[in-house]
Amino acid sequence: MPVDEEQGAAMVRAWVENQAIPPLRQFMLESLQKRLPEELRLILAAVADGDLEQLAFVSHRVKGWTGTYGMMELSELAGEIERLANAGDLGAAGESAHELERVIGLIPQEYLQA
Repeated sequence: MPVDEEQGAAMVRAWVENQAIPPLRQFMLESLQKRLPEELRLILAAVADGDLEQLAFVSHRVKGWTGTYGMMELSELAGEIERLANAGDLGAAGESAHELERVIGLIPQEYLQA
């Protein structure tokens, strides 16, 4: 397994292990599969369109649900994107959005496919 895949797998294992209630683990994994790819698509589209309002809105939503599940790597980046979008800094928000894309890219596909 390449280093990035190992890092991504370790990140997801830590998220799963931090969910003490088995139904929440399953719901978290389902959220990764069903929500994360679409949320990332919306964030990147908002950056490409220069739509700071949409970028802040979607980033806030991602910050919330990923934080609820303890996916702090994702939640913190989404919070940074939201803050930068609200400040009107599209360039920096775009850079953070691409960092979010990179971190999501570390997640092994088995966790992102239904």
